[in-house]
Amino acid sequence: MMGVRVDQVRFAEAMDLIGEYIQEGTTHQIVTLGVEMAMLAYRDPELRRILRNADLVTPDSIGVVWGARNLGSRLPERVCGVDILGEVARVSVERKWPFFLLGGAPGVAEKAVEKLRERWGDILPAGAHHGYFQNPEQPISVITQAAPKILFVGLGVPMQENWIARYKDQLGVPVLIGVGGSFDVISGRLSRAPSWMIKLGIEWLYRLIQEPGRAKRMLVLPHFALKILWHKWGRSLRRIS
Repeated sequence: MMGVRVDQVRFAEAMDLIGEYIQEGTTHQIVTLGVEMAMLAYRDPELRRILRNADLVTPDSIGVVWGARNLGSRLPERVCGVDILGEVARVSVERKWPFFLLGGAPGVAEKAVEKLRERWGDILPAGAHHGYFQNPEQPISVITQAAPKILFVGLGVPMQENWIARYKDQLGVPVLIGVGGSFDVISGRLSRAPSWMIKLGIEWLYRLIQEPGRAKRMLVLPHFALKILWHKWGRSLRRIS
């Protein structure tokens, strides 16, 4: 999609792959691609390289699904980080998947763990750590001592992708996933859009209402749509000529 990688994968398939990655034991980076990251990667060769080298890139937003479909890639559905995190927590005891949350303001990751426990009962958290650290290597020893099978990193785009790519081998965690602001949603600091808004693809509007300060960042949405249509029309014109 515009030179930016995104994989054709369903949610259940992504969960199966996580299980396979854990069985393999080596480190695997999963990227959950939203519109903002897609536009950053379109302009940033280093981020595009990280996406190319990732083990899995899922379509995190309906905008990415729409864009890919318009350019001929039939993405079956949205596979977003917050849902992966919820499902991992749900099956963590049964599958023996201890997980660690890294990111958010102080206390947010811990609150997210509490909320996951309220929702699913018996879960297997390995630990939690905020994302406000001066030295990027600061949380490494805490994470390695906790020995999780899955590390969810919520440091924002593209910091979380860069951080995972740089330190994944040092961490030795089988699965590392960037999940953006998922901890804020799960902890209750922000609420998730109603299901009908998610189905209509206007979850961005709900987020804008909650966080008016995001208005400038939301300008990426029409820019992305225009880029997609430009590429689509360009292809059509080349076929005609």
